[in-house]
Amino acid sequence: MARHLEAGAIVAEKYKLIERLGGGGMGDVYRAEHMLAGRMVALKILRADFADNEDLTRRFFMEAQAVNKIRHPNIVDVIDAGFSREGPYVVMECLEGTSLAHALTRLGRLDVQTALAVVLPTLSALDAAHRNVIVHRDLKPENIYLAEINGEVRIKLLDFGIAKVTDKDGGVGPRTSTGVVFGTPDYLSPEQANGEGDVDGRSDIFAIGTVLFELITGRRPFEAPTAVATAYKIVHAPAPTLAAMGHEVDPLLQATLDAALAKDRTERFASAADFADALAPLTPHGAIRRQALATLLSAVLARQSTQAAPAYAARPESARAAPAPAPKPEPPKVIGPIAPTLVSSTYTPPGLKPAPLREPIISETPASRAPWPMVDRSPIDRITPIDRLTPIDRITPADRLTPVSMPLSQRPPLSRERAWTPRPLPASSRGRCHVRGTLPRAVCRWIRNVRGADKRDEVLAMLPRELAELAQTDSFNALVWYDLENVDSLVEAATLIALAGDPMAWRALAKENFDRDLGPIFRPTTRTTDPGTLLRRMPSVWSRLFDFGSVRIGETARRVSLRIESFDAASLAFRNVLLGTLEGMLQTTATLTVRVVSGESSFARDFEIEFTW
Repeated sequence: MARHLEAGAIVAEKYKLIERLGGGGMGDVYRAEHMLAGRMVALKILRADFADNEDLTRRFFMEAQAVNKIRHPNIVDVIDAGFSREGPYVVMECLEGTSLAHALTRLGRLDVQTALAVVLPTLSALDAAHRNVIVHRDLKPENIYLAEINGEVRIKLLDFGIAKVTDKDGGVGPRTSTGVVFGTPDYLSPEQANGEGDVDGRSDIFAIGTVLFELITGRRPFEAPTAVATAYKIVHAPAPTLAAMGHEVDPLLQATLDAALAKDRTERFASAADFADALAPLTPHGAIRRQALATLLSAVLARQSTQAAPAYAARPESARAAPAPAPKPEPPKVIGPIAPTLVSSTYTPPGLKPAPLREPIISETPASRAPWPMVDRSPIDRITPIDRLTPIDRITPADRLTPVSMPLSQRPPLSRERAWTPRPLPASSRGRCHVRGTLPRAVCRWIRNVRGADKRDEVLAMLPRELAELAQTDSFNALVWYDLENVDSLVEAATLIALAGDPMAWRALAKENFDRDLGPIFRPTTRTTDPGTLLRRMPSVWSRLFDFGSVRIGETARRVSLRIESFDAASLAFRNVLLGTLEGMLQTTATLTVRVVSGESSFARDFEIEFTW
């Protein structure tokens, strides 16, 4: 039997062990103190008799390498790593709080809004990992932590110890053995359960879908008495509906879960950001999400009959406590949802006391806005409406970039001969209309994929620096509202430079790229192909992209009229993007006829489209 290190032992001549937090057959996790800095840390140490095993040692350090590559505020931070006489070690931030598994043990299940408050920042962390071609492969409640940091409860994703690191060209790095099944059986994806070697980020999406199902119902969707039986159900058995488990929810939530838990990974969301997009209409205001997490942690700690849950430890699966006996306690009560507009920085949701903002309040009048507010790189649940860019009428030629192959921050200012100022929005719309980051992100991808990186760089040369950097690094956040005037400048520049000045070309681009970029928003599940049903969903779907305009549906036999009122802020290019998006959503209907009835010109008040099949 392996011998545990005693409290007071010194590791690597700088970490003094305080207490053992947990561990397994390969090693242990200790609370430790950095003797010089005085900082409390969590120290994972591999057993000394495993130190000569090259493969185990490489895998042990994989977590440190993966986490340091991602660097995301919703992922536990790795501080140090190295070798010592006691064995290889990794040092992480020491988190105070409790795991999501412990919360489920104490509370049984969570209400929908609290579940979404947990899942959204987890998806943000996963999106960052996947962008760095890292797949977690072991997502489960034990590895999602409710950490109290500076008086605020924050989600932290743990344990990248069996993550798969993929090369930039798509190949699997040498750290992962093909065909070996890792991960807890209950949360495996079908491709993991089958032992397939080419696992990608969609496997993590399946696991998060499983976690979300468990958070809402208190049960995992594929439960069985043995690991083999569980794997069989994951591969072959359909997931039960939430209604079948006794929970009536918004149909959109059920459709989103269906897509996340699809057996065929090509039918799942293409990315964690797309999963978050699909949940956006159901997601409450950021202040409510923060309060929901605080309420959740308080409820867990209040129900503990012993001391508070220990700080982060990589506990083995066997350490998870048995489910709470029936009757299950009621989930913690949180404030009900409101429309997730995130438009006014002074808006206070019903039932919440106004709290001092960490950032300055910005007036809604463009003239009084602070120049160039920084785009928030904090986790999704802390994004605020000040994440907007400077109005376009305040951009000078010196703020624009030249299309040369050097880092954006090093590019010289554009000459005045190349200066370009797009058309301003109508005065009544300026500063009041916003677009979620999904749309400008898609626009940038279309230009890059169709016209190439050089043409895209020409477009970026016409834009203000911050906007250009967002576009070049693909950093538009799907849950952030961006000022329409700035997004419109991106679209206009792309129309002029990449589309030869033809705004009608956006219609074909949006249609051709619908499934990959906008499909998860407008058609979260591929099961419904009836055009009438899809179009009737538009009023509820609209808020996923725009915070202006209102949708009206008129319907007769095999004909639907879709009228968008108060849409005068939308330019002709935007109208064609929308038109192509709708055609992409309905392209499974072979005999569909689309006709623009009115509003096809820029800044017309209403936009009406008729669909016949």
